[in-house]
Amino acid sequence: MSSWRFIFVQFWRLLLCDKSIHWVEPTDFKEVPSRSHLKCEVMAFSNHSESDLAICIQVESFARKFSFCEKFRRSGHVFFELPLELLDGQIRLTAALQSGDLVLASDQVRVQKWLHLSREIPAWADEFNPLVDWWDSHREGLLTMKHAHYFDLYHRHLQHFRGKKSHLLEIGVASGGSLQMWKAYFGPRLRITGVDCCPFSGMRGELEDHRTSIWIGNQEDPQFWAELIQSVPPFDIIIDDGSHVGRMQLEAFESLWPHLAPGGVYIVEDLMFGYLDMGLHKDALFFKGHTLWVERLKGLMDEMQTGLTADSRLQDSVAAIRGIHIYRHFCIIEKYDLGQGLSGLVHDWAAFQVGAGAAAPALAGVQADSLNPSATTLLRCFFWTSLG
Repeated sequence: MSSWRFIFVQFWRLLLCDKSIHWVEPTDFKEVPSRSHLKCEVMAFSNHSESDLAICIQVESFARKFSFCEKFRRSGHVFFELPLELLDGQIRLTAALQSGDLVLASDQVRVQKWLHLSREIPAWADEFNPLVDWWDSHREGLLTMKHAHYFDLYHRHLQHFRGKKSHLLEIGVASGGSLQMWKAYFGPRLRITGVDCCPFSGMRGELEDHRTSIWIGNQEDPQFWAELIQSVPPFDIIIDDGSHVGRMQLEAFESLWPHLAPGGVYIVEDLMFGYLDMGLHKDALFFKGHTLWVERLKGLMDEMQTGLTADSRLQDSVAAIRGIHIYRHFCIIEKYDLGQGLSGLVHDWAAFQVGAGAAAPALAGVQADSLNPSATTLLRCFFWTSLG
């Protein structure tokens, strides 16, 4: 319908109706971005000025719904923004003129949120991501919630496990939707162990199958982890999306890192909770010690470089850290493959250096103490450059 015709139709509707309300923006079945508020506009009309008249907006998706009302002031266009970050899939928007609980006029539109429309793709990422593709088509299954930028991080660091026999531990099962995602992504050779502190009714019956087991326990309880570790094979992938409480994240890591298989990946999500202002947060007591994991993560960087740790629980395994990747709200710790890694602080840097070019072979037999001071400095610079 052309704009002038739309205005003409709306004008006659207003003349013929005592009260009316209609959506101008968005239009029905519009596709909208996922990362921002949605700008909206409705046209509302009433022949009478009633003190209790209100404009009410109701927002519904498969995951949740919310509504709000504002006093009707005068006929005309009304502009507002809707926070849609926590909604997904098809969203139904209803605008109504109400007198108390009595709906006098209403109009409804549906909009569709697709992650691929508004995903901010890093320069290193492929435009096609199977996790994003799954997410956009997952409309009928179990609920799962993720930050949009996590999908490219998952795919970057986990894609080499796809199609292979592997074992994934996810801390924080919630409604179970993420378990469906991992099964679709990794394929039929994936084994899943899920851990949650607060099961919903019938969780095990709904989520467990021949390759999925659910454990109920406290993330902060070392005895719980000891029992779990003794009952299942080593994990190839561990994803901590559980309590988001620092001391609990730390306990889980110290209990589970030694049980991560060589070449494995350990992920901790939602690091932003470690930076909450505890003095202002209403659950300050619950979040006491929240920064423990963030601070421990900084220490792991030193231990990765030296292979040494004062942490007795990690004494035999901290040298197996291959790399630590820090992203916004998200960190990944990689473990060396079998037979690789450091053993204590390495003093003999020459044992790890490699060279290229005409001069490189000649350096292999040169002893640093036989060189003059300027040459020794040059050799050290060569070692450091090669290691970098």
